[in-house]
Amino acid sequence: MGRTRKSKILSELSSKSISELEEIAIRVQEIIERKQEAQREQAIRELKAAAERMGFDLLELVSLHTDRTSKKKVTKKKMYYHPEDPTLTWSGRGRRPKWFLELIKKGTVPPQSDT
Repeated sequence: MGRTRKSKILSELSSKSISELEEIAIRVQEIIERKQEAQREQAIRELKAAAERMGFDLLELVSLHTDRTSKKKVTKKKMYYHPEDPTLTWSGRGRRPKWFLELIKKGTVPPQSDT
């Protein structure tokens, strides 16, 4: 992207309201997550193809590796919870749940758990 195009985009963003910017940020995050997922899927396809060329099944290789290196898994505590329904939680990893995005859209910062 050229310098002048970046400058134009930044100038356009500067004129937006906070709520418009928050909506744009949510959409940008969703686009980033979709692109990351596409890259992950492409990497898996390439790894499967490489394993097959060498006469292996990728799942077999991965399971052999994890069997040798597996240790007791430590589960992460939930980081965020819905202020009105504490059963709705999100660890802060992976795709953001709809309730989390809706709170941000409303301008609310979801509370974090103390644990």
